Amino acid sequence: MSPAPRSTRELTPGMKMEVVFALQDAIHNGKLAHGSIQATAIRCQVGRATVRKIWRDFKSGSMASKKKGRVGPKPRHTPAEVTEIVRSVPARDRSTMRDMASSTGISVSTLCRHLKSGTINRRSSRLKPLLTDSNKFERLAFCRAHVNIQLDAMNDYLSSSAQSKAMDTSKTLRRFAFGSNIHQDLPQPIWRAIEKTNPELFLSLGNN
Repeated sequence: MSPAPRSTRELTPGMKMEVVFALQDAIHNGKLAHGSIQATAIRCQVGRATVRKIWRDFKSGSMASKKKGRVGPKPRHTPAEVTEIVRSVPARDRSTMRDMASSTGISVSTLCRHLKSGTINRRSSRLKPLLTDSNKFERLAFCRAHVNIQLDAMNDYLSSSAQSKAMDTSKTLRRFAFGSNIHQDLPQPIWRAIEKTNPELFLSLGNN
């Protein structure tokens, strides 16, 4: 059964080891058998030059890819050059990335990349010292001077609740014509409702 075709150009470490194992099986008397490289290339679906390179790297003890850092576009400016160019620009012309790019001639993406790598650092000219103990006490005293410790909101709520209950009771009592004896004029269910909802009103009415 032939192996699945590769989806990438580069060989993975597992593919390289498969080539190495196939060549190790073909060793006879300490040497590769005749035609083993061609057979391994056909079996692993790679070129003969690739098989020879993998075997040579395996014998040298390093099978890692040597392309890292050697491929791709070469940087136009070194970190030292970027630092020197940025320092030569006045501070007022490098407050933002766009201003610094227009002043230095370096692209914004390159400046952002050097900022992330630590070549250039972001600094602020505004001093922000930490608070001392005396500053903390002064701020606490200022805040306490503006805090209203009276329970105004709770008092307003209680007064509004009492007024609403009194209004509800007055609406119920308004339907009846009181005589000299309120116990006889009010029906018993209404009297019990007044006793439960507003005891103070119940006592004041009972004393009349």
